[in-house]
Amino acid sequence: MRTLFQTIKQQFLEGNDLVLVSVTASSGSTPRGAGSRMLVGKNGRISGTIGGGAVEYRAECMALDILKKRNPASMNSG
Repeated sequence: MRTLFQTIKQQFLEGNDLVLVSVTASSGSTPRGAGSRMLVGKNGRISGTIGGGAVEYRAECMALDILKKRNPASMNSG
């Protein structure tokens, strides 16, 4: 967690905008559970992972869209 905050601080000091993607709940067999996080900047994932695969790809695309439009979002599955 400390590394996450250090990365956020450094990115902000450099003037970069970020989106923090967090898994708030999961069910069934998942590679990463609740509490998993990744940071996304304007050029894509900076650090962390929420498990890879299609879900991470979709979350990264949403984060990039949020950065572009500057409009927060929440993604619920199911």
